[in-house]
Amino acid sequence: MRLLSAELLKLRRRTATYVVLLVLFVLMVLLMGLLATEQQLMRSLLQFPSAWATVGDFVFGGLGSMIAVAYAAAIAGADWNWGVLRNVIARGESRIGYVLAKGAAVTIVLAIGVAAILLAGAALAFAITSLAGVPPGNPVAASSLEVLGRQVLFGFPVLLERAAIGFAVAIILRSQVAGVVVAIVLYVGEAFLTGLLFAATVMPRLMEGGLDRLSPQWYQYLPFAVGEQVRMAGMRGAPGADLPIGGDFAALLMGQVPLAEGLAMVAVYFGLALGLAILRVWREEVVA
Repeated sequence: MRLLSAELLKLRRRTATYVVLLVLFVLMVLLMGLLATEQQLMRSLLQFPSAWATVGDFVFGGLGSMIAVAYAAAIAGADWNWGVLRNVIARGESRIGYVLAKGAAVTIVLAIGVAAILLAGAALAFAITSLAGVPPGNPVAASSLEVLGRQVLFGFPVLLERAAIGFAVAIILRSQVAGVVVAIVLYVGEAFLTGLLFAATVMPRLMEGGLDRLSPQWYQYLPFAVGEQVRMAGMRGAPGADLPIGGDFAALLMGQVPLAEGLAMVAVYFGLALGLAILRVWREEVVA
């Protein structure tokens, strides 16, 4: 608990903690401002319960995940630049406890940030629709709360898995900047790779006139891709949230990873990332 309290105090004082929230809020305002320019989009995406799906897709989807990856990498890598590990070990603290405490602190901060952005997004959607004369819907109706619950239940574990990868990369590379850059490159690179592989798999069949859905492919189980599969599977069938903003075109042509398998893989990747971070700190030679 002592290490966790110290880590939380450090994060509370870090400028990055507040900058990340501000950036997410500004981007969300811009996104909703664009949606508000078209009446049909406003009705389909900013009325509750759909508004919860829109905000949740923003928080747990690509943009929110990328920011979470960068934040976790920045926090994990900063201690190497400042020589914190040497001081922690000199005080007789456990190396494993140090990594776990730092990871737990990042998790708590991300949870607080997610709650803040979700509430801000809901208030913004309610205000935009009300000012435009469009019925905003009830954000706390049973259908709305179901959408919100599914977003958090299936989105937050995915967000943590992705943040854990950034966290581990920064620790393995022992650098804040390198950790952020490499983690984001991995995120963007995997999305590009899976997109190419999807096109290479589907296009030949479409050219031949074959429209039968394929079974799930191996690249759908990659770390970032499987997280998106979990989010889509978790939201499927929710009221007002049949398709997130990014759409679900791939599901029309290719079988999706079963939800139970996807959640298991998310847990495996999270544990693997945390394990590699612990191993890196455990093997680090610290000179007094």
